Amino acid sequence: MLLIRTNVLKQWRKRMPYLEKKSINTKPSPMKQKIIFSILLLWLGKSHAQQPCDTSYTTDTRILVAYTDKVTDPNPLKSMIQPSIDNMNLAYKNSGINHNARLVRAVRINYTETNDLMKSLYDFREGVVHGTGPFGQLKDLRRCYHADVCVLITKDGKPTGIGWEIGVNRDNAVCAMTSFLLVPRFTMAHEIGHLYGCRHEVALDPNNYPFPYGHGYVFTKLKDKQGHYLHTVMAYGSVANNGVTTYPIPYFSTPNLTYMGLPLGTASKEDNARVINERYSTLKGPVLREAITIDKPDLIKRNQTAEIIAIKQLNHIAGVSYTMEANSTTVFNLQVTSDTDRIILRPGFHAKAGSYFKAQICK
Repeated sequence: MLLIRTNVLKQWRKRMPYLEKKSINTKPSPMKQKIIFSILLLWLGKSHAQQPCDTSYTTDTRILVAYTDKVTDPNPLKSMIQPSIDNMNLAYKNSGINHNARLVRAVRINYTETNDLMKSLYDFREGVVHGTGPFGQLKDLRRCYHADVCVLITKDGKPTGIGWEIGVNRDNAVCAMTSFLLVPRFTMAHEIGHLYGCRHEVALDPNNYPFPYGHGYVFTKLKDKQGHYLHTVMAYGSVANNGVTTYPIPYFSTPNLTYMGLPLGTASKEDNARVINERYSTLKGPVLREAITIDKPDLIKRNQTAEIIAIKQLNHIAGVSYTMEANSTTVFNLQVTSDTDRIILRPGFHAKAGSYFKAQICK
């Protein structure tokens, strides 16, 4: 199903009744389909682009998540990927962090796992940065979906999470984690926090690079029902809890807020919220690109998601296979500046029956 805007769905079906209702497929009758889609999207752009854009998608940190074929959960997007994004945004909001995370692509990759998560991260980075190895397709996907941070989820491995470095530039904004307790431990928020430059609590990690105020925080006067000291996202709490790692609360350390009446950090040592706010632009790519061109094949499989964000032009090259399987979700967001700006879909674009596709054009 092609969903442009629900309030005009009936109108464009009446105007173009020869569009398939069960599937959008430009493979048969290429010229006819090209004309149909060009007319459809131009009409929508001219008729409905006057409303202002929801510009949040232009400022969010865009995240690409790859998970291996060894992750056995039948729907990782629903059970662990989107909940991890939601948990991260909850912690950002609670902590006064001035942006959100946004999932722009979730993709399944065939990969032979080992128990060494560092090796998996190395292979992952080779694919993201250089386009080589088992994750080689991710370089083009990152470019197409304009992803700022790339995340790998495996079934097994030690340690359970690792970032490329503490405090990276955008090229090296990659991290890896296992699916074990991924959501309740805030693992994705934690590892991406390392990429920004955040560290663990001082008792576990006294290193002050790159920021002396960049540590997580452990409450020494506040415990959970099991008697464990509570701690923020970047801390482990293991030193205070005799080596037992406990679960975090949905906050990053900050001296500017309190939790149950107690400060969440100190200005000199524990202010992860400040680190993330200050380092936001380092990991963030350009706010929008002038144009996005779909010039490499992509297959959005069942229970996967994709979102392309562009300005002025979103151009699909004829003959390049871009296919959405049933129970997948794809959104094209285009911010236009004139009546000549458009989304162009050509032969090779295929939204199968049961898929959800939305082209959002705004000004």
